[in-house]
Amino acid sequence: MARPKRSLDSASDGPAPKRPSMSDQKRTIAPVDWKMQPGTIVEVVLEEFMCHRYFKIKFENGPNVINGLNGSGKSAVMQGIIIGLGGTPRGSHRGGTLGDLVRRGSGGVAKIELLLWNRDLPNDADPVEGGALRVDHNEEGIPVAVDPVSEKTRAYKPEVLGDFVRIVRTIRDNGSSTLRILNAKGQRVSDRRDYLQSMLMSFGISPENPMCFLTQDWSKEFLIGTDAKKKYLFFKTATGMLAVEKAIEQCQQKKDDCSNDVSLLKERVDFQEMELKNIERQIEFRHRKGELEQQISNLEGELVWAKVAEHQIELDREKAGLEKAIAKEAAIKEERKKLNEELNGKKKVQA
Repeated sequence: MARPKRSLDSASDGPAPKRPSMSDQKRTIAPVDWKMQPGTIVEVVLEEFMCHRYFKIKFENGPNVINGLNGSGKSAVMQGIIIGLGGTPRGSHRGGTLGDLVRRGSGGVAKIELLLWNRDLPNDADPVEGGALRVDHNEEGIPVAVDPVSEKTRAYKPEVLGDFVRIVRTIRDNGSSTLRILNAKGQRVSDRRDYLQSMLMSFGISPENPMCFLTQDWSKEFLIGTDAKKKYLFFKTATGMLAVEKAIEQCQQKKDDCSNDVSLLKERVDFQEMELKNIERQIEFRHRKGELEQQISNLEGELVWAKVAEHQIELDREKAGLEKAIAKEAAIKEERKKLNEELNGKKKVQA
């Protein structure tokens, strides 16, 4: 059964309606087919974006056709999706800056809201075939190419985000922008661009891949262009080869950076080893110096005691000589006494 076409003829006219609350938005979301792939865009809301003052559309599961007069803003819907998913004006072939996408005459602020489905396929559902290769990362952080034909798209952190993910990107006319990622309950989960990129990588969505978003400029460049190099570049971009090449270049750059870091670290290690050897030599010298000082102290002590011993021997020798002299003196005195006695006796006899 053919689905009704969506007309933009009156989508952007008149005052902006009152924004429904998050709970109202959840109630008005139509039942979704269980076979809808995680990452499928369910709803788009544009405020003060390009030609749209306020535009809202809900997509059904399957092909959706949007029609309207020239200049009614059909392409702006795709541009809003690309920019909302983190793309750039250059990537969407609009050039300029983000500020150029803010509607003229507005308050200088535009807002893009995208609602994405985030529930896993049932186990018996087949993945949708076709599509571009996507680049994923294994547990070691190494980029690898994943073929969407051979793998089902999985919900991204469903325990945190729930069944729906709302991406809100606010753009100002000065070219600045902010990002908010809300879960199914309307709670802010992150405002980091790398979180969004990780989620889109998990879904296999590339905002600037013509296989995901074929803009008029991309189709003209492919159909009308005669430059084989440009067509090959289109082919590489569409199949994901370009993303793989960039991932390989990034890995090579990281490898080169790591090699440079290893070389620098090796030089530092060599220098530190030299410093360590110098310190070890200084420590050894100080230990040796301490040992030598101790040996000198011991030798000085031994020298003192050697001199004491030498003096003691000399003293003992002198003492022994003195004792002999005293004994000899005593013997001489005794002999003199005897001689005196004999002399006195002889004198008495003569008298």
